[in-house]
Amino acid sequence: MIGTPAAFNGSVLLGAPSSDGIVVKLLSSDQSGTVTLDYGPASGGASQQTTATALTAGEPLTVPLTGLAADTAYTYRVNFAPSGASATAGSSAGFRTARRAGSTFTFTIQADSHL
Repeated sequence: MIGTPAAFNGSVLLGAPSSDGIVVKLLSSDQSGTVTLDYGPASGGASQQTTATALTAGEPLTVPLTGLAADTAYTYRVNFAPSGASATAGSSAGFRTARRAGSTFTFTIQADSHL
């Protein structure tokens, strides 16, 4: 019986937001294969895709997204293809590039209350 290709099963961490980019870090403890990211402005949906990059189980993968517009909301989706199989698209998520100087924003800090 042929199984359904698995979606990306790992962690996604977004960091280093700038006015024209963001860094996406991916880590899966048990999956190896190929990853691409679909991304684009939230108002227009995913319109760009990164080059396919090899993902090795247990090793972090860094994918920079550059050439983005400042102070803009984006959506992205991780597409994962196990070795020798077709890609499966993950669910959409979002981020925003750095806001312009002087803009207001809100952020939340969460901590473990069991310290």
